[in-house]
Amino acid sequence: MPEESRAVIIIFGGSGDLASRKLYPALFNLYRRGVLAEHFAVIGTARRPWTDDHYHEVVENAVAGDDVDRDQAKAFAQHFFYQSHDVTDADHYITLKNLAAKLDDQYVTGGNRIFYMAMAPDFFETIASHLKSEHLLTERGFNRLIIEKPFGHDYASAKELNDSLTATFDDDQIFRIDHYLGKEMIQNLLAFRFDNAIFEGVWNKDYIDNIQITLSEAVGVE
Repeated sequence: MPEESRAVIIIFGGSGDLASRKLYPALFNLYRRGVLAEHFAVIGTARRPWTDDHYHEVVENAVAGDDVDRDQAKAFAQHFFYQSHDVTDADHYITLKNLAAKLDDQYVTGGNRIFYMAMAPDFFETIASHLKSEHLLTERGFNRLIIEKPFGHDYASAKELNDSLTATFDDDQIFRIDHYLGKEMIQNLLAFRFDNAIFEGVWNKDYIDNIQITLSEAVGVE
């Protein structure tokens, strides 16, 4: 049995497609494996005026499948709480802080906090700034910031975003996620390069400006 993880997980963009399609099933897999058990809570935030009961239905539907025990899915969803949230409104962060503190005590999470940015990157800097100014960062446990791509649109914008985030979080607290880097085609680039000696002299920055790969998928980003 793996060691149980303890944390309050705050998902910005909790009503979105990324959360329902990827994050909730991934968290449920951890729950079924025992990595998440009793000592965790998830706060989903977004602008939609959802209730906790509706949020539970969303989570249960997101993890539903032929091999899923409905009672287990329902028990999992009871760890989820929803807060309607405007990321530009400082008062909303105070409400969020109070809810996180309440759930930390209720689920005995050790003060550990994970902040997951599952929304437009335009808001990353704003959210990080408010997390610091409204004192949502824990002093008792660990803080983690998880960011989904895109991380800027060029070097300058990526550096600017990184500088703003490291004003709030230490670099080792920031986790940048790009699941496309794990695609087989991307992974095979290195093998293709180093298994073919013919490219040794020309496959470098002097001859290649950039590599562009188009991944045509039926699933969009709606």
